[in-house]
Amino acid sequence: MRDALAVHIETAPDSLLPVPTLVGLALRRNPKRAHLLVSRVLAKHVPTEPGITTAAGRLLGLLVRAELQADAPGAAGSARGGGTGTAGPLRAAIDHAAAALAGLLAPAPAPSGEAPSPDVDARQQQQTRRARTAAAMDLCDQLEAERAVFTGVATIGYAETATGLGQLVAEQLDSYYIHSTRLAGDSLAPAPYGVFEESHSHATSHRLLPTSHAALDLAGTVVLVDDELSTGETIINTIRELHRKAPHSRYVVASLVDLRSAAARTRLAELAGELGCAVSAVALAHGSIRLPATLAADAAELIRTAPVPEPAVCSIGKIRQLDLNDVVPPVRSGRFGVAGRPDARQAGDIATALAADLGAGAGPGERLLVLATEEFMALPLAVALRLQQLLPGVDVRYSTSTRSPVAAMDEPGYAIRSALAFDSGDGPPDGPGPRFAYNFAHPGGRFDTVVIMAEPGTPVDGLTAPDGSRRPWPAPAPTSGWCCFPARSSFRRRLPAPASARTRPATCSGC
Repeated sequence: MRDALAVHIETAPDSLLPVPTLVGLALRRNPKRAHLLVSRVLAKHVPTEPGITTAAGRLLGLLVRAELQADAPGAAGSARGGGTGTAGPLRAAIDHAAAALAGLLAPAPAPSGEAPSPDVDARQQQQTRRARTAAAMDLCDQLEAERAVFTGVATIGYAETATGLGQLVAEQLDSYYIHSTRLAGDSLAPAPYGVFEESHSHATSHRLLPTSHAALDLAGTVVLVDDELSTGETIINTIRELHRKAPHSRYVVASLVDLRSAAARTRLAELAGELGCAVSAVALAHGSIRLPATLAADAAELIRTAPVPEPAVCSIGKIRQLDLNDVVPPVRSGRFGVAGRPDARQAGDIATALAADLGAGAGPGERLLVLATEEFMALPLAVALRLQQLLPGVDVRYSTSTRSPVAAMDEPGYAIRSALAFDSGDGPPDGPGPRFAYNFAHPGGRFDTVVIMAEPGTPVDGLTAPDGSRRPWPAPAPTSGWCCFPARSSFRRRLPAPASARTRPATCSGC
């Protein structure tokens, strides 16, 4: 991207973390915007240790907390600049957590001297992975201890990439949470609260479907969470829509990476003056990106001429379905709004069931991927985090499928090394279409087991065709499985569930 297309990213001097630590670059198959910032911590496109993803979200929540406390009545100094009172310790906690996260994301040191034997190298890699996992979990615990309660705050995450990130921020603030959605609601879904547009996306329309409109109407502060800010136009559209419905005194925009231009920052400040409210932004990293005027044409040519990665070879030994419809309570989706921490207990129950089902075949050194589906991110992440504790010898990673069409190139340093495409099974307003899963179908990204966590309310039988063969879902691994959950019945219809949890064999017709 840098050498062939002259795309350059720079980090601002006062950025908490370097921008390249958090993101890589790839090319979209989207004429509206040629480039894609691929997060190294969000786990949307890159299978990531769940502890790292969780820590990044909680750290972002801590930044929002500092922003809210800095202007609170009686606050002693700015948390951003150190200060005294509560601000100094909070600033120290943020700096310590940022340094720890940067250390976890640093590339492993290159080997020196004589090359070790394969057995020694494997043991070293396993020891390094275990130490990294333990450090990530310790960082999560430290950030968990920094949680605070803020009244009069509502947090909104953006579909589809930031639905899980937004919930982590909301949990850090102990605030009401809802994420936007692109999915069509059924006849029992709440009436839309608002609609806004994300102009550069391949699927532009977002809707808010809270069961309680008052939770948004009565909030004095609204926190808007996205994975990255490039132009800020989606944020402006959202604030205008929210302010039209019910004026709020303050908006805080939180993102992992903020690459807005000076002009874009000015537009957001002008909006605050126009609406008569306060608007501020925080990010784990901020800087700038330089895009050449010919990027769209040059990117299209590069995609056309680049070597196409070899298709994934399906070597599935067995496929299982774990039906948890009568084992765990119905899942209350963040799509309809949640308060508190609704996923904590369910995540433990689900992870325990999965560990019992998979544990016998998941030995030391095995690689396990928990693959969530599109907007359904928060609960699967919590499950993956718990699995790391229950299966200490297993290399657990977490990722999700996505609607975003991205060009895959199996080149060192490029952010998207492999891609799998499959059919959608939901009912989006713009109709069905292809879905994608990235970075686990090339040789360096293969997993021994892939567990797909389907959207709550997906019928068990909907994951297999009438002849029992596998529907077109991504699962290039010796062992693959689908985990089915009940949805909150007041919003999604359920089919009759079996009497207890069970696994059911299925056959694979190939990838």
